[in-house]
Amino acid sequence: MSAIPKSTEDFQISKALMKLMTMQTRVFVVYMNTALVSRLFALADQNGMMSKGYAWIITAGLSNSLNVLDSDVVDSMDGVLGVRSHLESSVFEIINVIGNGRVVGYWTPEKGISQNIGSNYKNGLKQIIWPGDSTTTPTGWAIPSLKIGVPVKLGFPEFVEQRKNGNKTTYTGFSIDVFSTVSETLNKDLGFKVLHNFIGFEDETGLMDGSYDDLLLQIKNKVQANLFSHLVLAKDDNRENMWIFLKPWTWDLWLTVGELVVRDCSRFVLVVWLWLAFILMQSYNASLSSILTIDKLEPTFDNLERLRTKDHFIGFQRGCFVGNLLEKQFNFSRSQLKSYGTIQEYHEALSNGSKNRGVTAIFDEIPYVRVFLKAYDSQYTTAGLIYRTVGFGFAFLKESPLFSYFSKVILLVREIETKMDEIEKRYFGEKVTSATLAPTIYTESSSLRAYNFGGLFIIAGMATLLAITVSERFIWQRPVALVRQYLTSNHPANGIELAAQPTAETDAGDHSSEVHQASGNSGRISVHIKEDIAVE
Repeated sequence: MSAIPKSTEDFQISKALMKLMTMQTRVFVVYMNTALVSRLFALADQNGMMSKGYAWIITAGLSNSLNVLDSDVVDSMDGVLGVRSHLESSVFEIINVIGNGRVVGYWTPEKGISQNIGSNYKNGLKQIIWPGDSTTTPTGWAIPSLKIGVPVKLGFPEFVEQRKNGNKTTYTGFSIDVFSTVSETLNKDLGFKVLHNFIGFEDETGLMDGSYDDLLLQIKNKVQANLFSHLVLAKDDNRENMWIFLKPWTWDLWLTVGELVVRDCSRFVLVVWLWLAFILMQSYNASLSSILTIDKLEPTFDNLERLRTKDHFIGFQRGCFVGNLLEKQFNFSRSQLKSYGTIQEYHEALSNGSKNRGVTAIFDEIPYVRVFLKAYDSQYTTAGLIYRTVGFGFAFLKESPLFSYFSKVILLVREIETKMDEIEKRYFGEKVTSATLAPTIYTESSSLRAYNFGGLFIIAGMATLLAITVSERFIWQRPVALVRQYLTSNHPANGIELAAQPTAETDAGDHSSEVHQASGNSGRISVHIKEDIAVE
C-alpha cells in the first residue's frame, strides 16, 4: 500500500509509481479524490504503467465521478475497471473505462457476478478491454528482472555454450533457445514480459565454479524434474560371427543329434546338406524380417547389481548431480566413480573398459545420452531402467509464480511442434528430449554375406570328405575290381588259367597235375574260384 497525500507534488507521485513498478504485483486498487486521481493516471500513463499486463481498479466514489473529470484524464484511464451503484440499491455495476465507461457486468448478493440482471441471466463478465487495448487478462504480477545462472562447461555445447568477445559475453544452445522461446510466449499470450540477464557460473579461470548442485544451492527449495539412464558398450554384431548358426542349440543337443546320424555315412552327409539348405532358407527369412523391422544392439552389461562390484568403474558427467546420486541412492562406492566432460571422453572410457582405466558404464541424463549415441550409434547402446529424478530443466523457487507459468508454457511450446522441432533440429538434427529412450538402431546394411555362413559351409564340406574317406566300399573296392577286370581281359596270352577243385566225377590226381603244370607254364595271372567246377 502506498499513501499519497493531497499536497504531493508530481515528482513524488512518480517516485511512488516507480516503487510500485519494482514490485511483482501488477494489480492496483485506487482510492482517492478526483483531484489527485486526475494527476495519478496521467503520470502512470507517462511511466508506461497503463500498458499491457497492468490492471487498475477504482472504487465506487471515482466510478460515479467519471462524468466530472476532464476528457484527457478519462482517456488516460482507458482499461480501468470500476464499481458503481445501480438504480437498485442491492445491485452494483461493473464498468470498464472506455470513454465514459461501459457496463461489463453486475454484482448482486444473490447471484454474484453476471453479465445481466434480467431474465436472461448469464454468468461471468462481458469482454473487458484492459490497459494497452489488450483483451488478454493480466496475470496480476510480473518479474522485474531475472538473474539466470548458466553452467559453464566444455562438453556438450549443443545445450549451453558461452562465447566471449572482448567485454561482451553471449550464450547459445538448446536450453538458451527454449528459455527465450518460453519468455516470448509468456509476453505474447499471457501479457507480461520476463526481463532476464544470463550470468555464467564460472571462477576466475573461466571454468565452472563447482557442480550443478553448487549452482542450485543459490536457489532455495529448487523444483525440477528429469529422466536419466546409463550407457554401456554394445556387443559385437552377431552377424560378423561365422559360427552364429550354432547358437540356437546347446552343445549337448548338437552331440546327441550327431550320434543319431553318424552311423550311416550316406545318411549323415544327406542330413548335413539338408541342414545347410534349411538354415540358409531360415536365415534368409530372418534377415529379411530384420531389414523390414529394427536391428537392436545388445548391451554387454545390463545388471545393476553386478556393476556395484569392485571390478567395475562407473562414469558420469563432470559437475552433474548424477555423481552424488550414484553414491548415495544407488550405493556405488566413491572409488568406483569417474567423471568426464565430453562425448569424446565418454567414448574413450567406454572403449577402454574398467580393466584398462576406463569404465563399464556411464550414467547421464537422457538428452546428453542421445547426443552421445548420435555420434557413436553403432558401438554403444543403453541398458537397464530409465530412472526419474531431479536434474535437466529450469530451476525456480517453489513459491515463485513463475514456476507454474513456465511449466504451462513449456507444455504449450512442445504442443506447437514446429517451434520445438525447429530448435531441436537446429542443434541436434533430431528429437533428443522425449522421455522415451528408443533403442539404438544399427545403421549398416542388414544383408547377409557368404562369410556369415562360412562355418556352416566348412562343416558341410568336412562332413562330406570324411564320409567319402571312411566309406572304403565306394572309394577302394569298386575301383580295384574294375582295374583287375580290365587288366585280365587285356592279358597278352589272351587266356585265363583256372585253379579248380576236383569233383567226385574227375580223377583228382591226373587233373590236378595238369592244372599245376599249366599254372607253372603260364604263371602270371591265377584267378581262384571257390565254387566247385566239374571238368569234362
